[in-house]
Amino acid sequence: MLPDAPQFKHDVFISYARRDAEIGAVRLEAALKQRQPSLRLWRDEYGINPTQYFTTEIEAAIEQSRCIIVCVTEDVKREDSFVPLEIAYARKLKKPIFVARFADVDPPLLLMNHTWIDFHKNWDTAFDQVVPWLNRTLSDVSTTAAAVDSESDPYHSYLELLLTDIVENLRISVLSPEPIPLRMKNSPADVRAPRKFVIYPINDQPYRASHSDLPSVTYDSLKEAFESASCSGRVLLLGEPGAGKTTSLLAFARSAVVARLNDANQPLPIFARIATWNADQNIKIADWLSSENEGITNDQLGELESSNKLLLLLDGLDELGERRIDPQSREPYDPRERFLGVLPANVKLILSSRAEEYRRIGEKARANCAVSLEPLNDGQIQAFLEDVPELWNIVASEDRAFKDALRNPLLLALFRKGYERTPEAVRALRKLSAGELNERIFDVVIEERWAYEQARSQPLRYTATELKQRLGEIAIAMLDTYNSTFDSSLLGSDAEEILALAIRLNLVQSINETTFRFLHLRLRDALVFPILMASMSNRAFGVRAKATILLGRIGDQRSLKLLSDALKDLAPEVRSSAVSALRSIRNSEIAESLISVLNDPEGQVRELAADALVEIGEPAISPLIAGFHHPDWNVRSYAADIVKEICEGEPTGWIADAIITLFDHQDAYVRLCAVRALGKPEESQPRLALTRLLDDPSASVRLRAAHALGLIG
Repeated sequence: MLPDAPQFKHDVFISYARRDAEIGAVRLEAALKQRQPSLRLWRDEYGINPTQYFTTEIEAAIEQSRCIIVCVTEDVKREDSFVPLEIAYARKLKKPIFVARFADVDPPLLLMNHTWIDFHKNWDTAFDQVVPWLNRTLSDVSTTAAAVDSESDPYHSYLELLLTDIVENLRISVLSPEPIPLRMKNSPADVRAPRKFVIYPINDQPYRASHSDLPSVTYDSLKEAFESASCSGRVLLLGEPGAGKTTSLLAFARSAVVARLNDANQPLPIFARIATWNADQNIKIADWLSSENEGITNDQLGELESSNKLLLLLDGLDELGERRIDPQSREPYDPRERFLGVLPANVKLILSSRAEEYRRIGEKARANCAVSLEPLNDGQIQAFLEDVPELWNIVASEDRAFKDALRNPLLLALFRKGYERTPEAVRALRKLSAGELNERIFDVVIEERWAYEQARSQPLRYTATELKQRLGEIAIAMLDTYNSTFDSSLLGSDAEEILALAIRLNLVQSINETTFRFLHLRLRDALVFPILMASMSNRAFGVRAKATILLGRIGDQRSLKLLSDALKDLAPEVRSSAVSALRSIRNSEIAESLISVLNDPEGQVRELAADALVEIGEPAISPLIAGFHHPDWNVRSYAADIVKEICEGEPTGWIADAIITLFDHQDAYVRLCAVRALGKPEESQPRLALTRLLDDPSASVRLRAAHALGLIG
C-alpha cells in the first residue's frame, strides 16, 4: 500500500537510459517543469554502471515518488542501464508507471502489459497525454501499477522478496550516498589449478596455463570478472575487511535479480550468508538454502542445478570461524574446509571471503578463478572526496600510513561521513595509526548516531559508553567462539532494550528473532580492542592468556607491542598464547621478539616461536643470523636450524653470502652456528668456504665443517 501523499518527497521519478538522456528525459523534465512548475521531479544523474553503483539512492527515490515515467530509448535494455532495476523496484512497490517511447523499440518485458505513448512520432500529441495522466494519478494516491504477470516465471514472488531484502541490506551496509567504484585483480593461486586450457581476451587463443604464467588482469566490476572467459561464472571473491566484498556481492545480486525478472531464461539467483550454515551438522547445501530462502524448495534447487539455471551468491566464508572440535566425534575440524567440500561443483557461483582467513584454510575453493578487491588508489580517493575538497586536502597532506588506511572503502566512507557531521572530531584523527583510526572512526559514528537518537526521542536508557561496553562484551564472546553472529541470550535480561537501541543506531542487524550480527566485523574489532588491552594487565593469568589469543585473532597491528611484552609474562600459559597470537598476525617485525624467547624455560614456548619464525620466512633471516651472536646456546642453535629450514636445507644467494662472512668471526660459537645453518651445500662457493674451516682452531667447528662436506658420516 502506498503511503499518504504528504510522506512523498517527489511527485514523479523519471527513469531513463543515461546514454540517451538528451533524447527524451532531459527535454521531458524541462517541459513538465514549464507546464507545471509545482511538480517535484527526480531524475538521477549518475553516469556510472549499475554493477559499480552500490548505494540505494535510486531505490529510496522510487519509494519516495508518487509515480514513475519510464523513457524508452535504444539503450534501455543494455546491461549497463539502470532502467530494468528501476522498473523492477517500482513494480515491486506497485507504483503507477507511465511508458513514454522516444524510439521505435519494444519496452522491457516487465512493461509489456502497459499502454505506451509514442513521443518519437509526435512530441506535442504525446506530451498532451502525459499531463492529464499525471493529474489523475497525483490526485488519487490509491492508484497502483497494473498487475504483474507472474505466471511466466514461478519464482516471481520469490525474486521480488529477494530484491527487497537486497535493497534493505545495501541500505544498511553502504554508508555513503556517493559511489566508490571498486576494482579487482585476478589471484590465480587462490583456487585449485586452472583448467587445462584457458581462453584469454588478449588474443582469444587457448593455451595450457599454470598459476605462474597467468597474466595479471584487472576488472572494473564483479560482473565483468564473472563473465570473463577465465572465470566463466565461478568466482572466489577475496578482500581485506571493509574492502567491499559484501557490497559488491549485493550489487551483483541486485542486477542478477533484475535480469531474471526481465528474462525467465536467466539463472535464478540465491543469496545467502554462510555464517548461518550449521558446520557441526554438516548440513547439505540444498537443505540450508531452502531453509534460508522463503519460496524455494529442495526439489526446485535440484531441478535448477540439473538445468544449469542456478546462481549461488554466498557471502562470508571466513565468518564460519577457524578450527573447532566436532561435538559428535570430538575431533578438530575446520568449518570453512567442510563448507568448501559440500559446495556443488558445476553451478554458477560467487563465493566471498576475507583474504587472509581464506588462505589459512589449506583447502582451495573449486572455482574457475579468484579475484581480490584492490585498495583504493589516490585517484579513486580524490574522486570520492571531490565535493569536499578540504577533506581531500587533509588526506593528501598527511603521511603515507594515514592515507594507506583510507584506501579501505569502508573506512573512507565512514571518514567522510564523520567529517560531514562532526568535522572537528574527524580532524583529530589525522595522526592515528590504522588500528586507532578504525577504532576512533567507529567511536565518532556511534557517538554521533547516539546523540541524534537522544535528541529526537525520549532520553535513552543507556549512554553511548554503556552501549559500547555491552556490545564489546558480546564481541569478545563472538571472537572467543569463532562466531560472526550472536544470540540475544548473551545480553541478559535487558537484551531486548540493548538490541533495539543498537539496531536503531544501525550498529547491529537482525538475522532472525534470536540471532544478530554486527554491521561489520571492523565494528566488532573496534569494540573489542580496548577491552582486550585492559585485560592484558589483569591479575588472573587465565584472563591475560585469553586476551593474547583474541588479540591475535583480530590482527590489529597495535597488538604487537602488547604481545611482545606478554612474551616476558611470568605465566608460561600467557607466553605460549602470546607466541601463537604473534604467529597469527604474521608481521615480519616480530622476528626479534620471537628470537628472544628461543631460550624460554618452557619447551612448548620455544617450539612455537621456532615454528612462527619459519612461517615468517626470508624476512626473518637477518635477525636470525644476528641471533648467532646471542650469549645463550639455545638461541644460537635454534637460530641456525631455523635459517636452514627456511632455506629448505641449503641457503643460497645473499643468505649464503651472509652466513659465509661469519666463518671469519672471532667467536667460535658464531662460526659453529654459521656452519650449522649452511647445511650440506652443493654449490662450489660455500663448499670452498667450508674447506677453509677444516683448519679452524676449534675442534667443534672442524668437525661440523667436515660433516657438512660429507667427509664424515
